[in-house]
Amino acid sequence: MVKQLELNDYLRRRRKSRVVFFVSLCLSVLLLIGTIVSVILLPKNKVYATTDGSSITAITVDTSGKWYFSTTSSKISCLDANNNLLEEFDFKDAVSKKYGSDFKVGSILNVNASVKSKYIWVTTTEQKLFCLTRDSSFQIKGYANLSGAFCALAEDDEYLYVITQPSYHLITKYSVDDDMLTSIETGIVCDTFTLTCPRALKIQCFDVDNDYLYIFHESGFLRFHKSLEGIDADFILSKGKLSRDDFDSSMAASYVLNNWTSSGVAIDSQMRMVYTLSNDGIYKYGIDEIEDFEIIIEEASIVRLPITLAGEPSVKTSSALHYNSVTCKAYITYNNIPTVSFVDLRNEKILFDIDLNHNITSIIHDHSTKKVYYLYTDTVNYASGTKVLKSIDIFKQLQAKTTSVVLTVCAIALVVSLFVMIISLLFTTKIRFASWAVDVVRDLKKKWILYTILLASLIFLIMFCYYPATGSIITSFFNYTRDNPERIWNNFANYKSVFTNPYAGEAFRNMFIYLFFDVIFALLPPLIFAFFLTIMRNKKYSGLTRTMLFIPGIIPGIATTLIWKTGIYGEYGVINALIQLFGGQSTIVTQQSSTALWALIMMGFPFVGSYLVFYGAMMNIPSSYYEAAELDGITIFKRFIYIDLPLILSQIKYVLILTFIGSVQNFGRTDLITNGLWGDKTPIFQMYKLMQEHGKYGEASAYATILFLFLFAATVINMRMQTQDKGEY
Repeated sequence: MVKQLELNDYLRRRRKSRVVFFVSLCLSVLLLIGTIVSVILLPKNKVYATTDGSSITAITVDTSGKWYFSTTSSKISCLDANNNLLEEFDFKDAVSKKYGSDFKVGSILNVNASVKSKYIWVTTTEQKLFCLTRDSSFQIKGYANLSGAFCALAEDDEYLYVITQPSYHLITKYSVDDDMLTSIETGIVCDTFTLTCPRALKIQCFDVDNDYLYIFHESGFLRFHKSLEGIDADFILSKGKLSRDDFDSSMAASYVLNNWTSSGVAIDSQMRMVYTLSNDGIYKYGIDEIEDFEIIIEEASIVRLPITLAGEPSVKTSSALHYNSVTCKAYITYNNIPTVSFVDLRNEKILFDIDLNHNITSIIHDHSTKKVYYLYTDTVNYASGTKVLKSIDIFKQLQAKTTSVVLTVCAIALVVSLFVMIISLLFTTKIRFASWAVDVVRDLKKKWILYTILLASLIFLIMFCYYPATGSIITSFFNYTRDNPERIWNNFANYKSVFTNPYAGEAFRNMFIYLFFDVIFALLPPLIFAFFLTIMRNKKYSGLTRTMLFIPGIIPGIATTLIWKTGIYGEYGVINALIQLFGGQSTIVTQQSSTALWALIMMGFPFVGSYLVFYGAMMNIPSSYYEAAELDGITIFKRFIYIDLPLILSQIKYVLILTFIGSVQNFGRTDLITNGLWGDKTPIFQMYKLMQEHGKYGEASAYATILFLFLFAATVINMRMQTQDKGEY
């Protein structure tokens, strides 16, 4: 009963509550403005789309800061540093006008803007290489027919060097004339002992420095004199396996990384330094130091940079190191995480880590390093894995964490301020509410230690229980996997998959079968055992029986499961021993679809389980009840039904609800005994496999949410039945 406030006391408190109301109202307005501003300031990735709806194939940036992207419709777009479209060049149309409509040009594969000239190099699916110039607009200067699939290119002040792959890797040297790229010399890179270069070569970097060409791959690098002398096909193929004594190492040489692999390479020509990315860090060595290396390069012979990587560098692309030779800065992409690191190689430090998208194939940034453009393969929204082009503002991205913190603080403070405002408004207008509020405050002051302990417990529950559970429910509405660790909203697609996958019927059917028998075995045998123990006259035998029934309960659960798997159901287990004793043929019941499910159900026989709970409850029943029943002539079994069971109903419901939850959540017996191979899958087993083996976290969360709702509903119904029995409703 709330004690009504005196009128004078209420009026005095109401004046204060009005002040609190207006202060909280003003504060709420300010916090709302702060929240809106923080949302506006959060960095937003810009997505670029082509005018004709085609896919983007490649991106590049030139020395002036202009950047370009090509499309599958053979168009090239040029944009300035402010993302303004300067020109959209119809490459296929321009080729037809210059070389005729019958000229086979194909679709654009790659676009490379030169850093040593004003040329833009374009390769196509018809194995052609085009040279484009751009003054006021794009112009086609010339082309060359490539001898195979394009791999990489490099150039110096005079020549262009291109690596192609017909059946081997071929280096071709070109000179740029008026209309054709003229092939000057060629050289074959063979799979030999000295020139170690596998045919499935992933070229991570191809560059020319002074008199040498460098081809860096995941196992090391190759060096050739740019004259390409001494590595012609006849010489290489006739020698077979070569040693360093067989030829002049100043013309061709191969170096192999010992017991480690490269995930990306960058060359700083000005500082004459090579940076190599590996799984455990970034290493560097000078170009002029290569002559001092042995054929096999040990880690100890090069210098490791003091940089800690955010994860394992990506191996899904040829290079995880995306380098800009003008700024001497690079981006590093990683496996299975969307994090990208921006690295200053010369100063040997990571400037920042940001979360972008997964499956990034190319990253470029302008020379002011204010804007970043990246191309990634979207395997979620597009079945064919269409590439999507995005850009970010670096400065906004750097402020993202601060902005997010400010946004969170403003949002939380806004909620608190609105709550205070509502309370003060109710206090001002409702005298009964004011009386109740005063009583609550007085009670809090009086028992503040108790409420502080409860508050601490609530905080820990929120942190370690409610927050993860809420996160799991939210994740169930996203496409979130180990291979694509981006949370992409997909509505109820995960739930649809739960109920439509080929094993849905089997899993939910088995769950209810297990549940039915688990409940029966958890209640009926323990109740019978407990009842017989209470009516045993000999206390000595009763104690011995209780001890023997309790001993199996102290065996670790995993050990019990393995005993059933091998010692009872195994090839040489008890079941097969009995079968062979009576002349039958041995069999493994857990490896047959007709018996596996029932074998798992019978695990735990004779199901003494929670008999101690029932035994303790029965022992606390007053003996006067039994004496009165005996005087009335009630038999022992009627006593069990009409006295024992009603008086221990609370314990029965407690065991029931624990068994209910444990049965639905029990994946261990299926996982450890049959691995779900014999028609005994359950939803919890499916959830575990999706999460651990397949990395499908969104779909696994959908399973978890469905099971949570099912168990929650069952628990609420059970608790409501208990409170109704106690007369609380």
